[in-house]
Amino acid sequence: MTIKIKCSSYLSAIFGILKALFMKKVKITLAIVFLCSNLSAQVFENVADILAGGSSYPAELHNQNNRIFFTADDGQNGIELWSTDGSSSGTALVSDLQFGQGSSNPTEFAELGNSLLFSAEVGASGRELWIYDGNVASLLKDINPTGPSNPHDFTLVGNELFFRAFDGVSGFELWTTDGTTAGTQIVKDVYPGFSSGLDRILTVSGSTLYFVGQDSLHGKELWKSDGTDSGTVLVRDMRAGPLGSSITNLIQLDSILLFNANDGVLGNELWKTDGTDSGTQLVKDIHAVNSSSPKFGPILNGKLVFQAKDDSHGTELWCTDGTDSGTVLIKDLDSAITNSDPENFIVAQNKVYFTATDTTHGTEIWVSDGTAAGTRILEDLWPGNVGSYPTELYEYHDHIFFIATPSAFDGPKLFQSDGDLITKIIEPAIAPNASPMDLSGHFETLNDELYFMANFDSRGHELWKYDLTYPTSFEEVDAALGIYLFPNPASDHIYIISENAELLSASIYNMNGQMVVESRSNSQAIDIKILAQGNYIIKVETEKGIFSKQFSKR
Repeated sequence: MTIKIKCSSYLSAIFGILKALFMKKVKITLAIVFLCSNLSAQVFENVADILAGGSSYPAELHNQNNRIFFTADDGQNGIELWSTDGSSSGTALVSDLQFGQGSSNPTEFAELGNSLLFSAEVGASGRELWIYDGNVASLLKDINPTGPSNPHDFTLVGNELFFRAFDGVSGFELWTTDGTTAGTQIVKDVYPGFSSGLDRILTVSGSTLYFVGQDSLHGKELWKSDGTDSGTVLVRDMRAGPLGSSITNLIQLDSILLFNANDGVLGNELWKTDGTDSGTQLVKDIHAVNSSSPKFGPILNGKLVFQAKDDSHGTELWCTDGTDSGTVLIKDLDSAITNSDPENFIVAQNKVYFTATDTTHGTEIWVSDGTAAGTRILEDLWPGNVGSYPTELYEYHDHIFFIATPSAFDGPKLFQSDGDLITKIIEPAIAPNASPMDLSGHFETLNDELYFMANFDSRGHELWKYDLTYPTSFEEVDAALGIYLFPNPASDHIYIISENAELLSASIYNMNGQMVVESRSNSQAIDIKILAQGNYIIKVETEKGIFSKQFSKR
């Protein structure tokens, strides 16, 4: 249901709803629109209107050095590198790499020490490796002097960043950089000559880099590297000859690496390795007749959660501890259809959340604790079998954010879920657009604020932020009078609700008993931005007495 609350009663009403839901364990979807202008401003904020009268389309959001780096087009400099500290005045173009209205289109942001490394396309050099040291953005190395090297798939191992690049001579091969020009070099020409030896799958297990590579004798197989030419070797030729074993997933589980491979006999199945030929073994032949084609999710409680197909079920939810007996179907989410296709996995609250499809609900978000009994649909956001098709699942402090379409009358909306009882649409009161979110959107967090691109109003697609501390938790001050405060901990404001007694004033004291903030009014919102981090006591004066409660400022 959609709840719209007038400004004067906003805090009491929203608290009453949440309190009742949690006490009665009622599961419900709320569409909460922040109609009170001052509260809406505190909860939602347009970080900057970069392209006035148009859309700057901020993308590639990346948190580093207490700033959000992103790309945007201000209408004068093309798509270039920007950064923000979360304020309008602190949002600025980092550098116009491709001078004028042309675009350098920065991408592949990666942190190396205190520097930001990225790929950008500038002038005759084409797409090359760039670095921003906090002061100046500069070309780190022109890897391919005759054209673009197209560096990508940046993977950090210790103090080195590994990536795939083309130098114009050796094809796409494994490269490494320590952030200096001299320290940016090819690791090994895996496939000697102009052919490419490195596929686009790299992952780290301990201090070893694993990747899918190929040479003149083998197809695409599993390789490993310690960062040296001699230490970059084939782990095992899973399928003899040039066809390759079709590896598409690599993930570390404790001391082993799990991957999928087709050995030419069993089909594409689940394998593991300790990095040696003899230690590379089949985990389980899940589909005895054909390929189970595993597609990996995350690690949950020491087990890999993934999708696979067996002899009796379609593509369903599985887990493994790396052993044959420990590789099991968690649940057939819908026996009436061939495939439920669980995907888009994230972990929160010691559970895995994902999207899946069944005949009753369509494609929606599901949740599992790794057991059949603990696997269920989280919420049917578009009632019926159409499905809201959630995407861009993102976890922060055990809350889940995602984009979904809740009805035929709405476009994509921003949702927040506590992972259990409440799933809600969150948007500011100013939002007249039925489709404020882009399905290709991306989330990032900084200082307890969620950053994302949205088209809430006439400003177009711009950078917005949402205060994740509002509300976090409610603290009971006096149950009989219905006096509560939230959130706790708090950052910018703390809010007071007094259901059965008129609020007269509130004062905040440090732990030495000194008054540091005084509000001599019945305001329900108290500004605490001036307070340092730490513990405080708030004294609430009502017509029926004075009450105290400790809270934390962060």
